[in-house]
Amino acid sequence: MYQNIPVTNNDTIWCRLKVYFATVAMVCALYANTFHALHRFCRIIYYTRLFFHRNIYLYSCGILIQIFVSILQPLSVLITGVYQYEDYHCQMSLTNWRGMILGAFLIWLSPITIIVIIYACTLSYIRHYSITFTLLQQTRIKRDFTVIKRIIIYCKEKINVYINMEREGAPEPGFFNAIRREEGKIEGEFRDIERSHEQREADKYENRADKYERKEEEDFNQGRFP
Repeated sequence: MYQNIPVTNNDTIWCRLKVYFATVAMVCALYANTFHALHRFCRIIYYTRLFFHRNIYLYSCGILIQIFVSILQPLSVLITGVYQYEDYHCQMSLTNWRGMILGAFLIWLSPITIIVIIYACTLSYIRHYSITFTLLQQTRIKRDFTVIKRIIIYCKEKINVYINMEREGAPEPGFFNAIRREEGKIEGEFRDIERSHEQREADKYENRADKYERKEEEDFNQGRFP
């Protein structure tokens, strides 16, 4: 009776490659946030050593390592086959224990753990040496530490969106739109932090210039200059 009905099998090479590259993109995005947090960490801890936070070759090498790890890390997804090949988007399966464990270890655990360690080390450093910081150092450290906290919040929101979309079975455009909204929100906060810091620096130098001009005018009025 059903001999003429074709059998659909989505477990194809394209399906496997689709879930693999999607996982690579997610891992690479999280490691990019980790790399950003590491840069801020070096700006706080090693602020006198420009090699750690202004060396373009060092960070170019770090980006290559990030891409290599992001490509290598999700290979077990292809080997174990933990993906929903019956789903149109071939998403990684988070509805069973094996998928949850692989998702935690392959996508989230490594970059998030590194960011949390960076946050803890930075907080410990600030608490131990806060007395020795100058006013300029305190302003810069506060800005960089705020960025690290925002990165943790951003990664948490990204993971929550991914899990909720996976659990609710939302279409792919909705997932990426939610991710873009969160990215835009966090990037806007980053720009506000940078802008406020630049404004404070500009106001500080402007106040110094005004004081210097007033001092010159007072010296001239008192006849200290010929």
